[in-house]
Amino acid sequence: MGALHQARWTVAGHPGVFAAPRFVDFHRRLIGRWLPGGRAVLARLSIGPEPLAVLYGFVTGRTFDFYQSGVRLEPSGRLSSPGILAHLLLIRALSRQGITGYDFLRGSAPYKDRLATHQDPLIAAEAWRPTWRTAVHRAIHRVGRGLRFRPARGGQQDRKS
Repeated sequence: MGALHQARWTVAGHPGVFAAPRFVDFHRRLIGRWLPGGRAVLARLSIGPEPLAVLYGFVTGRTFDFYQSGVRLEPSGRLSSPGILAHLLLIRALSRQGITGYDFLRGSAPYKDRLATHQDPLIAAEAWRPTWRTAVHRAIHRVGRGLRFRPARGGQQDRKS
């Protein structure tokens, strides 16, 4: 999964999450502990010995929380969307095991819009330790956030993209 994920994001000019050794080590240990008991799921879609997509997530109660994936780039056009096919096959397999929910978690992506049946609103909460460093960090964050907004006609705020 890591190699597929990294290949896709490197082509897009981003490092990908598997570029961080601490991230990789943490998830290897977590998978080693949770996979045998069914709390973690690794699902692989292959043509022959060649992996096209690997999906990774967690089972909480009767819900699968999709966390990360690696999907092979398909320049040949053999399969137009191996990632979507992998999700559909995993949804079917999990439903046969009694899993009734498939949560794509936070973030927007076209495949999530195509596959999801509804969206739950997200609520953010922040807790800050009262130190001078946090005060400075919060002030910088507020200034940065303020710079991303510009006044529109009529006094309303428009978000810049």
